[in-house]
Amino acid sequence: MIVSNAVLRQFQLSFPIMSKQSSSILTNKDPKAGCAIMFIIAAIIGGLVTVTLVLPFLQTGKMKDFTQPEPIELSTKEVLPAPPTALVSKLQAQKAQLESTTAPAVLTYTVAELNDMIRAYEECKELQGTFEVKSITPEVMLCDISFLLNTNPLSSDKDKRYLNGTVHAVPAIKNDELILKISKVESVIGEVPEGFRNHLQEYRIMQPYTNHESIGRVMFGCESITLGEGEMTLTVNPQKFADPKSVEPVKDNSEKKQQRRFMMPLMSFIMIGGLFFFMLRRRNAKEAKKWKDQADRE
Repeated sequence: MIVSNAVLRQFQLSFPIMSKQSSSILTNKDPKAGCAIMFIIAAIIGGLVTVTLVLPFLQTGKMKDFTQPEPIELSTKEVLPAPPTALVSKLQAQKAQLESTTAPAVLTYTVAELNDMIRAYEECKELQGTFEVKSITPEVMLCDISFLLNTNPLSSDKDKRYLNGTVHAVPAIKNDELILKISKVESVIGEVPEGFRNHLQEYRIMQPYTNHESIGRVMFGCESITLGEGEMTLTVNPQKFADPKSVEPVKDNSEKKQQRRFMMPLMSFIMIGGLFFFMLRRRNAKEAKKWKDQADRE
């Protein structure tokens, strides 16, 4: 580390008793200092990398407290060969209403209709057997789930873990996309830790359908969502629904944010290490030049 003469003089004036000893310590050459600094930086970076690699294994151990090796049976797992006639007629009538009026359209769906949509339509294939609307009240929507969680990256199919339970959710519109704001997660075998619950605070259940020809346009035009006894109601602006421009899918930046949170401290340590290395190289170059000048004079 390079210390200017001005700093040394200020230090000597402040602490005259220690001036000679401190001056000797600050200016004394220590060939092991550079190695020690680089070792510390390498240890810190190695610790970050180790935590990143070990974390999935630690999470797997914690998951066993509230997950199960097998999924639970949900009614949405039974796929319907064709949508119910009454549901098809209702959806067609709602679409016609949106295309023929300028007044806000009110679209209402019951618990049975929401589950039939999941079971009958190919677009909802990802939700079949993993998500089921259990009940709806004016305050909350209860949904049964059976989610396959990411576990140990080295684990086999036999080591799969499923989060089986019930979530307390309230639907909302965010960035032209219907999401579920999760307030509570109940597992069938144990309490779900807060860290895992936070990952489900905003469940983007409709993310794959933001650019769908019909579903995406409904979400794009949706102005509000309310809950009632056994039903969910959407208020849709027909002008936005009829807008011919394509509804671009909202990009999920959660993974990029996690990578950024990891890379920022890593880059900071690398920059600090580079700075120390540059300072040591500069100091050594000055010392080498000083010794060379002395040798030339002698």
